[in-house]
Amino acid sequence: MTTFLDIFTPDLSKHLTPKQRFTMLMGVSKHIRDVIIKNDVQVAVKAKQGTDTQTIIHGLDRLSKRANVIALDLSHNEIEAEGAARLAEVLGQCASLAHLDLSANGLGSHGVGRLAAVLGQCPSLAHLDLRWNGIEAEGAGRLAEVLGECASLAHLDLYRNSIGAEGAGRLAAVLGECASLAHLNLFWTRIGDEGAGRLEAVLRQCPSLAHLDLSGNGIGAEGVGRLAAGLGQSASLAHLNLRGNGIGDEGAGRLAAVLGQCASLAYLDLCTNKIGDEGAGRLAAVLGQCASLAHLDLSGNGIGDEGAEGLAAVLGQYASLAHLGLGFNDIGAEGAERLAAVLGQCASLAHLNLRGNKLGAEGAGRLAAGLGQCASLTHLDLGRNELGAEGAGRLAAVLGQCASLAHLGLAGNEIGDQGAGRLAVALGQCASLAHLDLRDNSIGHQGAGRLATGLGQCASLAHLDLSWNRIGDQGVTMLTPLQERCEVRFL
Repeated sequence: MTTFLDIFTPDLSKHLTPKQRFTMLMGVSKHIRDVIIKNDVQVAVKAKQGTDTQTIIHGLDRLSKRANVIALDLSHNEIEAEGAARLAEVLGQCASLAHLDLSANGLGSHGVGRLAAVLGQCPSLAHLDLRWNGIEAEGAGRLAEVLGECASLAHLDLYRNSIGAEGAGRLAAVLGECASLAHLNLFWTRIGDEGAGRLEAVLRQCPSLAHLDLSGNGIGAEGVGRLAAGLGQSASLAHLNLRGNGIGDEGAGRLAAVLGQCASLAYLDLCTNKIGDEGAGRLAAVLGQCASLAHLDLSGNGIGDEGAEGLAAVLGQYASLAHLGLGFNDIGAEGAERLAAVLGQCASLAHLNLRGNKLGAEGAGRLAAGLGQCASLTHLDLGRNELGAEGAGRLAAVLGQCASLAHLGLAGNEIGDQGAGRLAVALGQCASLAHLDLRDNSIGHQGAGRLATGLGQCASLAHLDLSWNRIGDQGVTMLTPLQERCEVRFL
């Protein structure tokens, strides 16, 4: 597994003996861990969560006098404003610092202001993480005063800080000077329509911006409309997250008007935005022009059969689409049929989420007709769709044709013992199946026995979830052979 250390020491760490590593750790502080030399002078440091501020300051001060600190992770250590002032003094000695993570430290606007004064002295700073720090507009302004001096800044994360529209505006005024900025996370920062409008300039002026997260900010149609003006001029934007904003059908239309110009867009998340059928249709009409689009999520939007039909009409144009999220909408049997008709044209589709819709047994049957033609499908979630035993049976009829299927979610469908039995026969033919979710399906010990028999032929199965069923001790016993080679959950 890649660790924080491996990121910075892929080659030379192997040349250090355990004794050298131990000596170095003890030479800094017993509370500072994961310190490894990249070469003779560069080190990366990760402080153990909960380390007191004085220990951090003392250890970092000693270390910075011996070597160039290039990466520093001090997240979750309750440094707060007073500690930030003392930390700033030491950071001034770290001229080679490229990665700084101070997330979840309660810095507040005052603490960030104290730190900001020295950030301009770190010309190599490329990654700055200030998530969960209680920063408000004043702190964003203090930060903005020095960001223009951080010529190497590529990643700025202000997740869950209440900077508001004013803070967004003060940041926007200088972020255009950060020519290297590629990643900007303003998730849940309360910027609203006004803040979104102010960020439009950032999209126009940051030629390297590839990742923008504005989810959970209360941005409506007006805000997304103002933002859209900049989106159309952002040639490098590949990842756009507007989840949980309530842009509505009107906002979807304004966004649609410029999406065709976003040639690099690969990831678009518009979950829980009250978009509806009309908005889905307007988006569908232009998304086919986004040749790089690989991930599209429209879950939680109240999209019904009409919206699904609009999307289905153009899905075949999405040559790169690998992930389609339509969970928790109002799609029924008719919409499922429309989608099924084009699944065979989606050559790259690997992940299909229709969880929490209204497919029913009829919809499952209609969808099944197209699933067998989707050769690349690896992940299918049909949980909470009122499939029942009949729907499970219709689905089972084609599962054997889904050669790549690795993850199947059918939780909350009341399939019972009969449905479990019909699935079991088909699932044994799914050579790639690794994860099966059958939670909350009223399956008893008889269904468990049938699953044990069918899944016994599924050599790749690694995880089976049967929580919130009625299996009982007898069912658990029947599944014992399966538990010897895969994880089975019952509670």
